[in-house]
Amino acid sequence: MMYIMLFMMVMLSIAFITLLERKLLGYMQLRKGPNKIMFMGLIQPLSDGVKLFLKENNLGFNMSGGLFMCFPLLLFFLMGSMWFVFSYVYMHYWVYEMLVVVMLSGLSVYGVLGMGWSSNANYALMGSYRSVVQTVSYEVCLVFVLMSVMFMSGGYSLGNFEGTIKNSIWLMVFCWGLMVLWVLVMMAELNRAPFDFVEGESELVSGFNVEYGGLNFALIFLAEYGNMIFFSYLSVLMFFQVEMMMLVVFLMSIIWVRGTFPRYRYDSLMSLTWKRVLPLILLMFYVIFMVMLMM
Repeated sequence: MMYIMLFMMVMLSIAFITLLERKLLGYMQLRKGPNKIMFMGLIQPLSDGVKLFLKENNLGFNMSGGLFMCFPLLLFFLMGSMWFVFSYVYMHYWVYEMLVVVMLSGLSVYGVLGMGWSSNANYALMGSYRSVVQTVSYEVCLVFVLMSVMFMSGGYSLGNFEGTIKNSIWLMVFCWGLMVLWVLVMMAELNRAPFDFVEGESELVSGFNVEYGGLNFALIFLAEYGNMIFFSYLSVLMFFQVEMMMLVVFLMSIIWVRGTFPRYRYDSLMSLTWKRVLPLILLMFYVIFMVMLMM
């Protein structure tokens, strides 16, 4: 019952995060954003959701029908499974939550690759290839950052984060570089701007989801924003006090980055991860490991 309530709260949060994003981007671009439906467009996400779920799903002649429909459901299932590690006083059933998070985030690659392949479209396949290369590249950095924080917390459980890293001043003062690298890697892992090459409109139209619409597109959309909220919660848990206001500020900063920074070039993205980010993270990981051994 608690998991059902959690799932409903996540779906409700996704709806209003999309409204917040459209409003913030609108004001950053000197326009209003959604403001027609009800008071200041308050139920605009409900209207958009109903429209997407009632829209007809078209299947082309070249598409692999069954797989084409299943892969968006797989992404949505992985997003929902990731929220099962949510650490709450009545819902703390997992022991190695961080290992589960790493495993589920890695499995999402297969869903994106499958969507591009089952679409049998050149732009969709190219977008899925980009996603696989980008996600695998930054997955290595993501794992080393999580391992560094796990060393400092003393375990693989989110409960350790809440206990030993509750005093976040130590992390903020001595490991601010680790936090900056984590935010950078997280943005690339979530395919958020300025690393949203999977949906590069100028060269790929809309990436791997160019052939999707209606219910399937809604599932992809929910999976993307559900992962964004989860990783924001994880970031706040690792580096800040676990407070709702801090989570909202972190989400707003992700939206601010989308409206501020231009998209990277793809070769610059690959150079950034293998030549700059990964060596820095390995150096920090080694220093933290040696310090923890001497303590």
